[in-house]
Amino acid sequence: MARKIFTPEEMVLARVDQYPSLYSAKTFDEAKLRVYDQFFNVIGNGIRDEDELAAELKAHQFDRERAIRFCNGEQAYYGYLEVRMIGDFPIGEGESITVGDWERDEHPEVKHWMECSYCRWTPYPNFQKQYSAIWFPNFRKVAGDEWVNAAVWYYGKCRDWFLSPDSNRYWGAYPSDKPQKDAQYLADMYKQRDRYESDEAFSAAYGLEYTGDMVDFMTRRSQKQRVNALEYIEETLKEFG
Repeated sequence: MARKIFTPEEMVLARVDQYPSLYSAKTFDEAKLRVYDQFFNVIGNGIRDEDELAAELKAHQFDRERAIRFCNGEQAYYGYLEVRMIGDFPIGEGESITVGDWERDEHPEVKHWMECSYCRWTPYPNFQKQYSAIWFPNFRKVAGDEWVNAAVWYYGKCRDWFLSPDSNRYWGAYPSDKPQKDAQYLADMYKQRDRYESDEAFSAAYGLEYTGDMVDFMTRRSQKQRVNALEYIEETLKEFG
């Protein structure tokens, strides 16, 4: 009998149940984006070949009802077993647990609760074949058509994101949606330039010509990253869609 593997939606629920502080969201589609981003696109996610892919997909038990609640806006909390005060403010420290709001009464040992904040989804800066599971030679054989379809859905959402104003939140985006962040990024890049003996050496290290205008350099670098990501996405959608 073939080993049972998670369907894509089961994987989402299992991950949300296991790591609600990372993957809980206001809607199931938002949770899917977070989980699929980790699965398909994050470098160093523990999936380096088909054997590790098969191990990652192997089904196991999880609390479906709990996961569904976390996928529909239920608040997750960190519960700290120790607390210290900084002035009038309690700060949790040491060992902690992560539970839903409805579960907090079950943990009287917790001394300090802190909400897990929702972060807007931003694609991980990868989009390279050598680091993307969907491009494993035997991905379809190991994972099946449902997972190929899940990858197509995910990369379609990535394409929509890069074609929207949200893309100014991408890693390395310049200018971004935060002027203060841009100013710090610009200062950091000037420091990076100072590490090199010449403009030519700096250009070679970054794979992009630097002519002395750092704002122009960072703008072109940001545009190049966006174009590279979109080219990868279009190629992936054409191959598997």
